[in-house]
Amino acid sequence: MEKLLSDYKEYIQNEKGLSRSTVFSYENDLKKYFEYLSSCKLDILDVSESDLEDFVAHIKTFDISQATVSRIVSSVKSMHEYLYDAKLSCKNPAKKIKKPKIEREQTTDILMEEEIVKMLSMPDSAGCTGMRDKAILEIIYGTGMKVSEIVSLNVEDVDVQMEYINCDGTRSKRAVPLGLSALESVKAYIEKSRTSLIKPCSGSALFLNLKGDRLTRQGLWKIIKGYAKEAGIQKNVTPSVLRNSFAVHMLSNGADIRIVSQLLGNSNISCLQPYVQSKKNARIELKSKHPRG
Repeated sequence: MEKLLSDYKEYIQNEKGLSRSTVFSYENDLKKYFEYLSSCKLDILDVSESDLEDFVAHIKTFDISQATVSRIVSSVKSMHEYLYDAKLSCKNPAKKIKKPKIEREQTTDILMEEEIVKMLSMPDSAGCTGMRDKAILEIIYGTGMKVSEIVSLNVEDVDVQMEYINCDGTRSKRAVPLGLSALESVKAYIEKSRTSLIKPCSGSALFLNLKGDRLTRQGLWKIIKGYAKEAGIQKNVTPSVLRNSFAVHMLSNGADIRIVSQLLGNSNISCLQPYVQSKKNARIELKSKHPRG
């Protein structure tokens, strides 16, 4: 399974050109799939359409969102398509498997600035995990980055001197400027906290869990949910809520909508260096218009 997963990762990264964060998500999803197959004593080449339907029913029993279920199904479908196209399997049992429809929420919760301040004050900055959590919350609200982008960050992606994060997003690679609060928090985490979490398995992953492994999307969700509850916030606080709050608060303080769009990664930026040189106004907007800049 490890060799198969390694070959598949190389294929979707080099042949299909998927971003590092997307490859990371697919890898995590497929590890869950492989664990399920192992528990059922099934070889992936012998999987039937009925087996896949059972797997989908299995993951739906977890406390995960419909969007996460849909993403896992996409990952599994992609793997079986790869096996079939590479002639490693004579059939594609996932061809007719449907992804669950994702119901779009009609309204989106936005946190007030006072709620954000309270939530960001919850982590205990004296402890290594508290310092890590503080950095994570500050980065999400301070930059508008997605969860998948944050968990895939490596230490070398953070440039403390230039005050930006090199973000490998789904659509493009971009340089995301850091405001003062986010910069100080991530710098403190790297210098004082990450060293306490590092294990031989850690590699260059920026955010680590207590086992020293790269923090997962699910782990980050739990962190956010936990601090929102601790802060007494009654709204359904998700990473997207923090991201949307970032955008709304920037715009409310007079930021240019095009700059906010750039910070959220909606524009195609092909090269890092031109972005750093020609998009200095993004840093100015962030520092002057962001509540915690």
